[in-house]
Formats: sequence, C-alpha cells, structure tokens
Amino acid sequence: MRNPPEHHIQTFRHLCRQLEGYTTRSYLSFCTIYGKVKKNFSRRAKAGWEFPEFSEQLKIQLAEHLADIAAAHGIQVYSCCNDFLVGPKVKKAHCIDAGLLARLFGLDETLYKVRSTRNKCGCYESTDIGTYGTCRHRCLYCYAAGSPSAR
Repeated sequence: MRNPPEHHIQTFRHLCRQLEGYTTRSYLSFCTIYGKVKKNFSRRAKAGWEFPEFSEQLKIQLAEHLADIAAAHGIQVYSCCNDFLVGPKVKKAHCIDAGLLARLFGLDETLYKVRSTRNKCGCYESTDIGTYGTCRHRCLYCYAAGSPSAR
C-alpha cells in the first residue's frame, strides 16, 4: 500500500507540531468516490496502483487518533460530509462557516443560510471560484484537475 494509515498519522503529527500556536482547527474528510473519481482510480489500478477502501470503523479510529494528536497541540479536528466521524473528538464542520466568519470579521451571521453542496454537507452558501480543468497538480479526486490524458 502506497500510503498506509501510519503514513498519514506520522505526517499529521509532524504538521500539528509545526502548526501549534498558529492554528486551532483542522478539517478532515475521506474521499468521496464519484463517477469521475472511480474512472480515474480504475485507470491507475490497471497500472498497478492500489486504492483500498477502508471500513467506516477504521476511518473512525483513524480520525479519532488524528484528533488526539491534534488536541495535544491545541487543535480541534472537524469533519464535513463524513458525519459518521462526528463525536466527542471530531466536531461537525462547516467548511464555509457563517458563525466563524461572523466572529472573525463582524459579519451578520443571520444573513447566510446553510446551502449544502454534497450529502451531509454543513456549509453555508458561497460562490465557488474554482474552475474545472484548471489545476496542474492532477490529483485523481479533484474536480479542478486537468484531463485524464494529462495524468
């Protein structure tokens, strides 16, 4: 397996050490396998790449472990669109969070409504400034990634 859970744990631990005192929030979610993503993954699988699907229980255990690491550095973990992760250690995220924006910038929170963009999304209304096919990083799961032939 190219990036087993331990890889993500070690990377996250390193990031939390670096970010301690500079941030109080970390947002996480697991990849949603939409049709385009499934096609991209299947192309790579033919070339020998692995895309294991982890059980919901393993995802919860991993998220709680990451939340423990984050908490040791004064960081709270949040998750959007993965409500099965939400519990005592992981809070419900609103990636576009009117309450947080109101506190940070003095905005009137009541002017904004929750406008989910995906299943179990808790985000408030926003305008997406991304554009399909504009990102050069070519992540297999990203809507802004270039064409499959460029991957």
